[in-house]
Amino acid sequence: FFSITSQNKSLAIVANCSLHIIHREEFQLIRRHFDQLIQRLKSDEKKSLEYLCQIFARLVENFHRDPMILRELARETLLQALTDLLRTHPPLISSATFIRILHIFY
Repeated sequence: FFSITSQNKSLAIVANCSLHIIHREEFQLIRRHFDQLIQRLKSDEKKSLEYLCQIFARLVENFHRDPMILRELARETLLQALTDLLRTHPPLISSATFIRILHIFY
């Protein structure tokens, strides 16, 4: 029920905050919202998709040495949603975000 502009601003804030989520305790604060964030990956709103991919990419970067958290991030639903984004034609994401998704898989 919020406008797309408001939703994108909220996602931008979360994306910026995700830069600083580096401790397990902090990760738990965002973990409970994964299902909603993953669900939003099915949107066709380009700006939202860019921010969502940025959030997940930053979490993977921040916790790349923590196998327990990486397992939580590597949910089948997230991996499937990201794979679907890569296969969408015409692309809904920029080439930089495409590379960011590949980095998440790596």
